[in-house]
Amino acid sequence: RKLTQTEKRIVGLLAEGMALKEIARILSISYGTVRWHLVNLRSACAVRTTREILLHIKAIPNLLG
Repeated sequence: RKLTQTEKRIVGLLAEGMALKEIARILSISYGTVRWHLVNLRSACAVRTTREILLHIKAIPNLLG
């Protein structure tokens, strides 16, 4: 599946090295919502960790398209 706009923004901010609390502040969403998006991202990418999300996205760049 393609990522949502919010998921894409979260991945981009994670790739810049931002912490989850910083991402929540920048996107004006709660920390819990950021974590929920990460759960969905891990499921969509079939990975277990946030680091693996970034590796998966790099390997399959059309997910961001």
